[in-house]
Amino acid sequence: MKRTQIYLSNNEWQLLRILSQEKKVPVAQLVREAVDKVYAGKSAESFRDALGAVAGIWKKRRDLGRTCDYLRKLREDGRLEGFHGDE
Repeated sequence: MKRTQIYLSNNEWQLLRILSQEKKVPVAQLVREAVDKVYAGKSAESFRDALGAVAGIWKKRRDLGRTCDYLRKLREDGRLEGFHGDE
């Protein structure tokens, strides 16, 4: 954990102080929880958004064959023979 110093307005400080007393937790914990709530999930959300944006983008392509046909052809064409010392 790193120690830091921040400047708060009087209103922000009063709010945190009151919440701290009500919840019986340090002001620092309230600040950490607020930072986590606002910023911690952003990278995960961005990743999910990116996946959602690209999911299925090739599903309507007619120039691509079926994946199972492609894999079957790879296995049958013998390009991997001898690769593992099977000569």
